[in-house]
Amino acid sequence: MQKTINRQTIRLKLEEQRELLETRLAKKRSLKGLEDVLNPDKTDLANTSQNNNRETLLLDHTEQQLQDIEDALKRLEEGTYGKCTACGEVIQPARLEIIPTAALCIECQRIQDHG
Repeated sequence: MQKTINRQTIRLKLEEQRELLETRLAKKRSLKGLEDVLNPDKTDLANTSQNNNRETLLLDHTEQQLQDIEDALKRLEEGTYGKCTACGEVIQPARLEIIPTAALCIECQRIQDHG
């Protein structure tokens, strides 16, 4: 017997994740640049550059996660949540429990990842 998904539980989980990520993002943005060193030497400049690159990647990743959550919430509202956006097949409920933002079924995800 195939398990069904509880859309209300998924919505609450997504909204909770969104709030957590938005808080994290706001904190990171407010702290960005506070570690600047007065009269930096070459080592300080290199470390600052490396830290800025890492922080930019983390911010980009967090922003992508937020977009994935918004997309999933939109699919919930439109009634298309749980259907693969590529092939239209049902996404396994177990997959959605683990990755509530999943827009692709396992097969379509595999094709996208491995071209």
